[in-house]
Amino acid sequence: MNQTALIQKIALGTVQLGLPYGINNATGKPDKAEAFRILNFAYENKIQILDTADGYGEAIKVIGNYTAETKRSFRIVNKFKIDSIPLRDKLFQSLEILKASSLYCYMYHQFSDYEAALRLDELKEFKRNSTISKIGVSLYGVEQLRQVINDRDIDLIQLPSNLLDSSSEKETLLKQAKKSGKEIHARSIYLQGLFFKDPNSLTGNLIALKPYLEKIKSICHQHQLDIKSAALNYVLHKEYIDYVVLGIDQASQLAENLSSIEESFDESALREIAIDTNDQYLLNPSTWKP
Repeated sequence: MNQTALIQKIALGTVQLGLPYGINNATGKPDKAEAFRILNFAYENKIQILDTADGYGEAIKVIGNYTAETKRSFRIVNKFKIDSIPLRDKLFQSLEILKASSLYCYMYHQFSDYEAALRLDELKEFKRNSTISKIGVSLYGVEQLRQVINDRDIDLIQLPSNLLDSSSEKETLLKQAKKSGKEIHARSIYLQGLFFKDPNSLTGNLIALKPYLEKIKSICHQHQLDIKSAALNYVLHKEYIDYVVLGIDQASQLAENLSSIEESFDESALREIAIDTNDQYLLNPSTWKP
């Protein structure tokens, strides 16, 4: 696959546009000018999808303001949580703020909402009338993935995939999901920036990840691999993954990521990295206690 096609597999994550986010984020939320530079750079490099959520602070507002001022638009994946606000009201309020007439995907942000099939009939109606193109669900572990792969109502699944979170079982299930017609979006490819930290700086329960981080860095050093390029290309080149979601807080950061994309990539040296089952809970940043 050539570099242009690989770049078009990138989806821009927007949590950083609305909230200070990420274990390595020292600059906080970008201001309007920087947010617009990020979105302009994405648009000009043919990135087509923005990944956002009602819970991402001001992200939706930033996207809407950008669309209104520049007349440039993207396909939007928006995540929702079920609460006291009617889902129809929630959806149309988001569309109004986004300055959009429809969504590419409306996604369950919480698996428990999906599992209970909350508002599923409404979602199917939104899809029938083309207010949304796809119904999606955000996942974490293999057990959740197993429950979704044969669900005909779900068109798109988003889940973590990275150097520590790509077991053979998970890969098999993702291939099954892809074969059944699901669109696959991978997130957390840098594990919120953990891969770039000094292993000796880890604190709290993150210390359990120190040997894995040391192993990644050692393998990259042995094979003369840049860790960012290795982490990105390891996921991007998987043919069963349709889009890789990158969270960005500076336009220069997006440029650096795109320049790290390689047309061919040999992942064999990285396959030996495997996180112990006892530590797998640490693959979910919500469990981190630095």
